[in-house]
Parts: sequence; structure tokens; C-alpha cells
Amino acid sequence: MTMTTVYFSNGTTAEVDNVKGHDPKTFDVPEASYSDVAHAMVQNLKLTFSEGGPVYLFTKLHGMQGTAILEVTRSR
Repeated sequence: MTMTTVYFSNGTTAEVDNVKGHDPKTFDVPEASYSDVAHAMVQNLKLTFSEGGPVYLFTKLHGMQGTAILEVTRSR
């Protein structure tokens, strides 16, 4: 399991796992990060996986056995 940091447009971060794909990009949200990620989605925050990297927007949040899977698409 390799954790990846996501950076939200309000300056906060969260750790996610199992990052896959490009457009849409999906990842699993560990229980410890769920509230941060859910808050970012409700606030319509953008996110990146690295400084200067592509900017993404949340499109869906699926609950699944204690974790969530988010689908994000590149903002245009």
C-alpha cells in the first residue's frame, strides 16, 4: 500500500491510496482521511497530486466497506 498526498486548493492535504487512471482518476480514501476529503468535496475544492501538476475536480464519492473511492476529472 503506497500512500499519496493530495493537495487541496484551500491549502490542506490528505493521504490517499491506490491512485489509478488519468481522466477520470480514481483513488481510495483511508478512514483517517475520509473527513478531510469529504469536506473538500462539499466545498468544491480543486486538488492536485503535486505542485504544478494537473488540477482536478471531484465528480463522485462512493462509500465502500469503510473506505471511499473518488473519481476526479481534470479541470479545463
